[in-house]
Amino acid sequence: MKKKIIKTAVCALFLTLPVTAQEEISKNGSLPEVVVEGDMVEKLIKMGQLKNSIIKTCSVTESSIESKHALNLAEAIKNEPGVDSVVGCSICGMKRVQINGLKGEHTTVLIDGVPLNSTVSSFYGFDAMTTAGIAEVEIARGAGSALIAPESIGGVINVLFKRPKENSLLLNTSYGSHENMISIFATGISKDKKRSVIASAQHNKQISMDSDDNGVNESPNMRNNSALLKYSYQAGEDDNIDMRLSVLDSQVYGGSLNRWIFYTSAASGPGLVFKDGDVRKKYEGDPKDVSEIIGTRRSEGVIKWTHRAKENLNTVATFGGAIQKQDSFYEGADYAHRDNTGFGEIQTNWKISDKHLLTAGISRKREILHSHSYTYFVAAGRKKDDFDYGQTGYYLQDVFKPSEKAELSMAIRADDIKLNFTDQTIKENEVNETVFSPRLHLRVNHGGGFTSMISYGNGYRAPLTFFESEHGLLDNGFQTLVTKIERSNSVGYTLAYESDRLTANTSISWAKIKNMAYVDSDNYTIPTLVNDNGSSEVGNFDVLAGYQLGKYFSVSSSYELFNYQDRYKRLLGFAAVEDRVRLLLGYDDDEKGWSADLDATWIGSRDLKPYGYGDRYNVYDGTTLSDPKSTHAPSYYTMNFRLSKKLKEDFILYSGVKNILDYTQTDDETPLFYDSNGGFDVGHLWGPLRGREIYFGASLKF
Repeated sequence: MKKKIIKTAVCALFLTLPVTAQEEISKNGSLPEVVVEGDMVEKLIKMGQLKNSIIKTCSVTESSIESKHALNLAEAIKNEPGVDSVVGCSICGMKRVQINGLKGEHTTVLIDGVPLNSTVSSFYGFDAMTTAGIAEVEIARGAGSALIAPESIGGVINVLFKRPKENSLLLNTSYGSHENMISIFATGISKDKKRSVIASAQHNKQISMDSDDNGVNESPNMRNNSALLKYSYQAGEDDNIDMRLSVLDSQVYGGSLNRWIFYTSAASGPGLVFKDGDVRKKYEGDPKDVSEIIGTRRSEGVIKWTHRAKENLNTVATFGGAIQKQDSFYEGADYAHRDNTGFGEIQTNWKISDKHLLTAGISRKREILHSHSYTYFVAAGRKKDDFDYGQTGYYLQDVFKPSEKAELSMAIRADDIKLNFTDQTIKENEVNETVFSPRLHLRVNHGGGFTSMISYGNGYRAPLTFFESEHGLLDNGFQTLVTKIERSNSVGYTLAYESDRLTANTSISWAKIKNMAYVDSDNYTIPTLVNDNGSSEVGNFDVLAGYQLGKYFSVSSSYELFNYQDRYKRLLGFAAVEDRVRLLLGYDDDEKGWSADLDATWIGSRDLKPYGYGDRYNVYDGTTLSDPKSTHAPSYYTMNFRLSKKLKEDFILYSGVKNILDYTQTDDETPLFYDSNGGFDVGHLWGPLRGREIYFGASLKF
């Protein structure tokens, strides 16, 4: 019988199912290796992927991505344990992905373990990044959760692409009521298995949604195109070379549904652009004043060389670069930037004995952003958000296995950091310091199916962006006065259980953040990016369980509770999820080819005042504000369903419904509002913004 473990249960098994690096050493007497059909390439690559994670990690598998009908990375990880994909702007659809309740800026994204993404690239990157060809998405929760990603105060998302095992071509297409997609994924491998290649391309489009029919969308029109090419070459018995090239193009059209008709409104005041000055009624003003059009193009290139010097010693050298260009139109103003990122790393892995595996390395990362705006920087003469960021790191990790039932990972990393806001310079380098980041992870097998893990991690982040994080709404200019990096400490404990049919775990974690960067508009004449002089704390607790109900059915559920200090809520800037319940039901009959998945999620009610949602109004007549917006976010739940039928071994038809109940935030409250000064904004956000989506699709493999 082929057992299907559905999504939440996979995360519940993070301690008990994976074979750790030291366990593989004990079994094989050599460095970890996986040999697939005698493929030496797989063996060499596995040697270079030693266990860097020192905090709990769960995996979003390929089957989980399919059951969600996730067409981009944001959808693939949404509602996974400890993860929340938050919309930061109803007009432009900007995404912020939180891990363990920490800010989206505190999440680090890796592609095949390489950290080329940054805060700047993640604003629209989660929607643009294809899921075609993804083998799994690893989510490591907690500060300093990977050796090569010290900036991960909240955690790390590592996207892993497939490795080819045969020559194949997979076509997948779907058509929905609001979204269409087509993707191609191809793999090739030479007869001697020394060369392999994968190629993928995806196009998807979603249309605007305006559920409250006021002429301004709550979710924008998006067109995303992406392509990836990976090549692997076994240069000898002890050497392997991997190369990856990827490109993406994202176009976002948000705001007025009459966005193509720009004119000068005859309305005499800002409140008169909506009928009766009410944001819930028809927009009658100049379309450009509520429109945001963002074009993003990104190219990445990475080369990795794995060399085995001895049976117990190998070295991995990685070099990569990324160029991102953004050209945007923000409510009547232009903004563009070019963001260049380079990364290099040399890592050595040495099996000292059957009980010790030592990893040492040095890395260098540099990111330079240059921006341009005629409206803001030329005509208005305001300072730009350019920066030059450099980080050189040295790290050492020892994975120690004192017994068959215990494993201890100890790591230390030192980083020399320089950050210069080149146009808003307070001094030559606003940040210039060396940071030490220790990490500790203890894993103990108690027997009887029970396993414990205790972890500690220290992380940091340099605030790299200001203007873009406010998505172009700072018409009065801005300034940057940060002089410190953000620091964090986190601890966590997890208890997991596994039997033949049942998997479960419960965990608790706590994080403390110092020097958190935030926009201060109260104590300065213009909005200013400053460091918080105090500290903020975030805690979370979760329980997850999965059970196999006989041959075909499986069920899993989870409960999560996030506890935020009021101080942290004020600095967060949007309403975060505080408690969440998720239930997943799965049916899988391989013999008849039927598969079905039902996913239900409940989000608890919240008080919005601590998040800064007070003093917001629905009506402004140009003089007087009235009808204050509610500061209570009600509880709600959403449901998704997918059904598939395998007609032949290589041909599958599927259909499904997202948000079956068609619930959106606009059923209770529009995201548009006027602030206490009569300014218009679009960020009164706390619930889903896209309604029911019905889709049909097919996949064909050659």
